[in-house]
Formats: sequence, structure tokens, C-alpha cells
Amino acid sequence: VSVAQARVIVRSLDALLDDLAAGADTSRDVLMQDGTLTVRDGCVRVTPPSGRGRHPVIRPGRNVRVFVNGRPVERMQVVTPGDAVRVEAVDQEPRTTVGVHVAKDRMTAYVTVVAQPGVRRRVPDCQGAADLTVHAVTEHTTPPSPPTVDQLRRALAEAGVVHGISDAALEEVVRRVESAAGEVRETFPVAFGTPAEPPVDERVELFFEPAQRVKAEAGDGPVDLLGLYRLSTVEPGRLLAVKHEAREGRPGRTVTGKDILVRKPRPAVLKAGEGARMLEDGRHVVAAAGGRPTLVRGVVAVHPLHMVNGDVNPATGHVDFHGDVHVTGGVSDSMRVRAGGAVLIGRGVSNARVEA
Repeated sequence: VSVAQARVIVRSLDALLDDLAAGADTSRDVLMQDGTLTVRDGCVRVTPPSGRGRHPVIRPGRNVRVFVNGRPVERMQVVTPGDAVRVEAVDQEPRTTVGVHVAKDRMTAYVTVVAQPGVRRRVPDCQGAADLTVHAVTEHTTPPSPPTVDQLRRALAEAGVVHGISDAALEEVVRRVESAAGEVRETFPVAFGTPAEPPVDERVELFFEPAQRVKAEAGDGPVDLLGLYRLSTVEPGRLLAVKHEAREGRPGRTVTGKDILVRKPRPAVLKAGEGARMLEDGRHVVAAAGGRPTLVRGVVAVHPLHMVNGDVNPATGHVDFHGDVHVTGGVSDSMRVRAGGAVLIGRGVSNARVEA
């Protein structure tokens, strides 16, 4: 017990003895009246207890600071009549902060704006509380100040963002914060890197089927079951392949100013082999003779001879070829052999059609 509290207790006992001597009312209500605290216009008045009543207690609540005898109260404090009690409402000044975040790939930069309005508060009046928790209430608010475009640019520069900053995006940030009614906590993309444009490699486009046999295109007439597949063959003068030109890539740049390099375009190989010829531009290959076109390691050739080892029968299908045809066996019933050159047949032809 403090000295001041001990003095209060002694005075209370003296008063009680005087009342007993005078024949005063000694009921429980008189002997046990607690002390109270009254708040008016921000000032605290202490009413001491009577008899065996308890001294009042004060506690700091939301947005308020409480001082007893000049010392801040953290949790609670018993107040005696000799104590000086002071309460202060905690105001909040308007505040705006800007943060910058750069994406991992360094191709986009974001600003995060936290704008808090200012708040003016007051401590409401309270009458006769034995256990008083003081809270502050809001009187009025002040809207936060939006960041300026120059402030945003400085924040970006401090974060190392120097490329691809969008003026329109910065102005939109300012406009969004200005139009907000209360607290703002938003993230905006404001800087954008320049992506690299990859190169286009040289490439060879073929105008024939590299496979020896390909599926025949269906016509409007009846389907010939013996001609579902055809030989890959071309006539003289047919365009076989074209080498398309390369295109250089374009370097990019991150928002932090680092260049994004690109590789050189890769060349393609296109040469004319036997039975083919390259045109003067060095990019077009045409057939010099009829036959089967092939592509092997960038060399386009036309083979003028088609060899059938055995018979021409339903297993081989019809033979339609722009060059010479050599059949080591015979030609079976209902089969067709048609050649743009000579036809050599090792054995007989039975109820079949042969054109040479």
C-alpha cells in the first residue's frame, strides 16, 4: 500500500469512528460505497470511496493513452484521491507509403500504395464508473494525400527500375488513390520490359512426300481397293523444295535495364542431287527428271527407276510412276503398271494393263 493510500484508509477509519460516536447510520450501503471516476470534456475527476469501499480503477482502451501522476498506464491502475489522472485520445495523421516489387523475370515492376486517412478522436464523457475502461471515438477523418507521379518515379528509381515505365499507368495510380473514399492498399503494374524477339531460322519446305508410298486421295468416283496407296513420284520441272530466308532476332530489355540477348539464326542445308537442279536464286530446287523424290541430309534428288522385286499384285498395289519401272516378276490380274519411261517385266502379264 502506498503512503497516500494508507493516509486515505486512516482518514476513512477516523470518519467511521466519528460516525459511530455520533450515532450515525452504519448500514452496509454507507460503509461500502466505492470510489468512482468521472470523465467530462477530457478531464478525469476522482470521487474517493466511503467507509470500506474500494478505490476506483482505470484502464486504457482503444486509441487512448492514460497517465496517472505523469506515468503511462499499460494495463490497469488503482486511483486514489491524491492522484493526477490524464487521458489523451490518440489521433492518426494521414499517411501514404509507396513500395516497389519487381517480378522474378524482371519483365514487370509493380508499385504498392498504402494510403491511410487521418483520424481525429476524442474521449467521450463518462459518469461515475468504479472500473473505467477509457476508449476514444472518431470525430472526423481526413482523406489521405495521393502520391504524385514524381514520387512514384523516385520510388521506382530507388528500386532500380529504369526501363519501360508507363506514364499512363502512373497517372492511373494517382487517380485511383484520389478517388478512394477510405483506406487504400493496392498493387499496380507500372513498368514493363521489352521482350526479346527470337530469330527465325532458315527452313526447307518440301513439296513432295518423302515416304516411298503415300495414301491416295479419295476421288468422287468408286473406290479402287487396289489403289488405296500410291508411289511418291514427280514429273520433270516440278517444284520440289524451297529454302526460306532467316530473320534476325531483336534483343529485349528488362525493367532494370538489363539487355536480353538473342542467338543468331541457324542456317538450313538445301542442295540439288541426281535428277534435280537448283535454280539461280539458290533457294528453289526443281525436278530435272521424272521419278521418286527423296531428301537425305539436305540433298534433294529424283530417282528415275522404280524396282518391284517380285510380282505386281494386290499386296503391292498399282504402280504409277513418272520414271522407268522394272518388275522382276509378273503383273497379276486386274493390276495396272503405268510409267513415264520404259517398263521392263521379268515374266508374264495376265489380264492386266501396262502403259509405258
